[in-house]
Amino acid sequence: MKLQSIVTFMTASLASVIYTQACFVFTKGSYVHTLGAPGGGCFGTDPGDIITESSTDPPKGVLYTFYSDFNCQGALFSGTGSNKFDPGLKISSVRITCPDGT
Repeated sequence: MKLQSIVTFMTASLASVIYTQACFVFTKGSYVHTLGAPGGGCFGTDPGDIITESSTDPPKGVLYTFYSDFNCQGALFSGTGSNKFDPGLKISSVRITCPDGT
């Protein structure tokens, strides 16, 4: 019975991780970073990061808004879906708005 509970928990966790991966964006500076979390939110970037692209398989209704300042202030532009962005654009934060349940 305990083993069944552990397997069920692990399976549910894995499914959750795979499902929420679609609400992420990728940045590239000295390192490649992935920004995002289940349900979305506001995420700061490292100095020198540029946006390379949004997730390649975003859920319907996801919105990415990029900002010139930290704490999601000074909006630069928004995008939806699997947009590709100006490779020279430097951002300080990004707000990811995900559909309910992601």
